[in-house]
Amino acid sequence: HTTGVVATASVGRELGSPGRLAFQAAYENHFQSSLVSPVPAVGHDAALLLLAALRGRPRTSTQVQNAFETLRDVEGATGIFSVVGGQVVRRTELVYIDDGILVPIG
Repeated sequence: HTTGVVATASVGRELGSPGRLAFQAAYENHFQSSLVSPVPAVGHDAALLLLAALRGRPRTSTQVQNAFETLRDVEGATGIFSVVGGQVVRRTELVYIDDGILVPIG
């Protein structure tokens, strides 16, 4: 019932995206089992953003906040993220749903 619907979807969520493939390989190598849930990837992306902000070794809370504000186009396992106005935002694109398949528009 969704064929023909226009929606938004996160960029970098695709099965073959580099961030997703790298995370899945690391997860499956470490745990010796298949990744079946998206939950570990979401936690990974949160930690990835934190580590990216801390890369410059900020020492005060203001410096940490400023470091977060500079994050742009960080590719994680579940998408591509930036921090804008104190909020983590995931890059999205318009898609057309065709028989359950997300087809990018444009």
